[in-house]
Amino acid sequence: METRVARGERPVEPSSVQGESHLQDQDSSWVGRVIEGRYRVDAVIGQGGMGVVLLAEHLKLQKKVALKVILPEFAGSGELAARFAREAMASAKLDHPHIASALDYGTLEEGGAYLVMQYVKGKSLREHMAEHAGDWLFACEVGAQIADALAAAHAAGIVHRDLKPENIMLEQREDQRIHVRVLDFGIARVLDEQGGGGGERGKLTRAGTVLGTPGYMAPEQALGEPVDGRADLYALGVILWECIAGRDLFVGNDVASIISAQLTQVPDSLRLYAPSIPAELDALVMKLLATKKEDRLASPTHVRDVLHRYVLEHKLERIRETKGGTSQTKAWVAMVQQAARLATKSITQRLSTIPLKGAIEGIDGWLARFPMLADKRRRVMAMAAGASLAFLLF
Repeated sequence: METRVARGERPVEPSSVQGESHLQDQDSSWVGRVIEGRYRVDAVIGQGGMGVVLLAEHLKLQKKVALKVILPEFAGSGELAARFAREAMASAKLDHPHIASALDYGTLEEGGAYLVMQYVKGKSLREHMAEHAGDWLFACEVGAQIADALAAAHAAGIVHRDLKPENIMLEQREDQRIHVRVLDFGIARVLDEQGGGGGERGKLTRAGTVLGTPGYMAPEQALGEPVDGRADLYALGVILWECIAGRDLFVGNDVASIISAQLTQVPDSLRLYAPSIPAELDALVMKLLATKKEDRLASPTHVRDVLHRYVLEHKLERIRETKGGTSQTKAWVAMVQQAARLATKSITQRLSTIPLKGAIEGIDGWLARFPMLADKRRRVMAMAAGASLAFLLF
């Protein structure tokens, strides 16, 4: 069994495609070069043994992009070239606001290849974790967006397989809210049409070869066994646990000891590190960290909706505290909180199997139970207000 990426190593990866604070004015032959008449290299923003990540500008569009380049001396490696092409294919298939998409792919004159990606400003989640230790709400906000990205990837038949804090970038929007982007689909598994991963595309990784990061890759992945979307959810569980606890979940002196800890140790309850964390959220993270994939949560959509619910309820609680404690405000906030709880459950269990009209009628019937919403027009206004609030919050 061969482990390609050990915990803590930093090979060249799109996670190096970061913000202005990471740009380095390096004396490099790359700087100033124009690739295929379109991309002018402005800076080197990441280097490794097999390649380099560059900040470039699309000359005609005058837009910053990131170029991930595999060096000519390694481009002849069939497996490495296939992995690089697979990243281009996987990233190009995914058009999602929480995924850094591939924009172009090509070869260099001297050999080698390049992948053009969205340039993501900001810092990696790793750089944010220390300052947010114990902040379970921050973990929910970030985790919900990661789960949303995974839902899109899994729906397209793509399993990331190397989800970790270095591959998650956080950008700050103009309204000061955090926007998450998932990077690095370099070892993603593109499942065949039957979803089993046994097709030709799924064979790019040899049996018994371990690709991933110890401490984040799922136990079945560490053992060289077939993986599916539950491996990504395991990694998300580790990320959530570490965000809240403020430390590494699995610690060891080498790769073998880290993997051994994953297989044998039961993670501590997060209540030891964040006493205020809701019991249901603690249980959700523990479910994501199940050693056996059969015991693990399998739906990123469900995880996303639960995490979103906690964010929504917290924001509503803040509205109630800010606006004062009038009985009308309290009743309205309590009603929306209850609606959020019911929506989380119904979205995953019912709404996907019934027409939209039926869903609206069901919500209308539930709202009609409240005396203040006995009038049909008030219920319509309540649903519109709820939709507007959801748009503003998310």
